[in-house]
Amino acid sequence: MMYAFLKYWSRLALPFWFCRWRVTGADKIPDGAVIFVANHRNAFLDAVLIACSSAKNPWFVTRADVFKKPLVAKLLKAMRMLPVYRFRDGFGSMKQNGDVISACVSLLNCGQSMLIFPEGNHGTRHHIRPLQKGVARIAYSGQLSAKPLIVPVGLYFESLSGFRSRVLVSFGDPVDASLYKTDSQLLSELSQRLQGLTLHIDHDRYDEKLASLQKNRIISDDLPEQLRMDQRMLQNLMDANHLVQSKSTVESNPQKDHLFQRLMKSYVKLNLYPASLVIHHFILSKIEDPQFKGSVKFSAGMFLVPVFLIMQTAVLFLLTNDVLISLLYLISVPAAVRLICQTDLK
Repeated sequence: MMYAFLKYWSRLALPFWFCRWRVTGADKIPDGAVIFVANHRNAFLDAVLIACSSAKNPWFVTRADVFKKPLVAKLLKAMRMLPVYRFRDGFGSMKQNGDVISACVSLLNCGQSMLIFPEGNHGTRHHIRPLQKGVARIAYSGQLSAKPLIVPVGLYFESLSGFRSRVLVSFGDPVDASLYKTDSQLLSELSQRLQGLTLHIDHDRYDEKLASLQKNRIISDDLPEQLRMDQRMLQNLMDANHLVQSKSTVESNPQKDHLFQRLMKSYVKLNLYPASLVIHHFILSKIEDPQFKGSVKFSAGMFLVPVFLIMQTAVLFLLTNDVLISLLYLISVPAAVRLICQTDLK
């Protein structure tokens, strides 16, 4: 019940956090047990996006250090999360991964689905890191009643923590693990699929390539086309001379907001200020890992913003004793957020 509620509430909240949340390839997801593998850039918001972008309700493989407290461990298991141990957790702890893999196999045999981030950690760079062997160990387990198909998923964020940014969730063609003879062949194929589903920039001269791409990119309203354009432009910018030239000759020209947009943004900012104050000063200030900030902002806002809006509506009703005015106010703030998104995209 908790999982179903959180998925439903997240689906309501995501269109207000992102100006554009686009999903492609969901029709490619096969029936029955599936292993989703995805690139990992934005902490647990990645898992939220993938779970909310399909009809599947996958179990998640999550870093074990967050399961240390018994109450937290029960809560996470209620949300279909299983712990996976890494080298930093100690060599002895990693022996427990055998039990985790057995649990994953049992779930797959029951027709359940899994979501795995095979890079092993999250990173802010547009780069697919080397994939770990966990997904291959599960796919090639002799305890499986049938080989599940592996569905690669590409996550393409235009901003990892920015409010009203855009995100693309791309489901790729299923991969049949039985067609590959070794772990390395399967992982190599999955890595290539993931690189094609998101923006992948090699480490060599990464900062130059990214800066040149950002200065030369053309904004498209269609997110899948935006990704294809960015991928093509990145390929064209591989020439060293072009990279240097683009830095000196291309200047960014940000579009200025119209008066109506500025008024709407001021209205939203004013009414979200109490919730924003709590989120930034009492929650985000305690987050040490900057890569978790975007996920924490979304999850905290998903609950605190409605609470504060209801409280502010109640105060307005006490002052006016007018139900209609109070309800119009309650509706006006989320409506203004969506209106800002639409005008920003034009």
